[in-house]
Amino acid sequence: TGVAGSGPVDVAVDPLTNDIYWSDSRGNSIRKSGASGGSETVVSTGLSGPASGIVVDSVNGNLYWMVESLGAVQSVALSAVLPASPSTVVTNALIGTGNLAIDTSSSPATLFIASFAGGNPYMIKAQIGGNIEVLLDISDLIAKPVDIVISPSAQNPINPVLNPNTQIT
Repeated sequence: TGVAGSGPVDVAVDPLTNDIYWSDSRGNSIRKSGASGGSETVVSTGLSGPASGIVVDSVNGNLYWMVESLGAVQSVALSAVLPASPSTVVTNALIGTGNLAIDTSSSPATLFIASFAGGNPYMIKAQIGGNIEVLLDISDLIAKPVDIVISPSAQNPINPVLNPNTQIT
């Protein structure tokens, strides 16, 4: 496959099809391949910069990722004819690099964003096509958020995963 020649940034797996999706920083594109390998398929091209935080919403049939240069979350339908042009579903100046998690228990789905933008880390809740809420301005933290975990049964369901080796300057 061409995976070794690309610049993968993030990866996600569709639990229904076992397709593997990744963001390619060299080609500013989103690509996919079957779990057993083989040829890769370009899902979306022409991104205005590297994508991060790729996440599969297999319940509603969408793929989401963040593009820092746009301050946006973009998506394509998993059923789209490929390559597909992305749709911007959330825009906010606080969206930078980071990671996404999705809660599909509501309709439309809700994205939780661990973002590092403008020199500060943030936790953002964004309902697709709806409200955006900054849950936590964690600018007083020393480490950047590198991931986000949703624990629906926990008292605090949204938790940032921090990289203690990366200090904010």
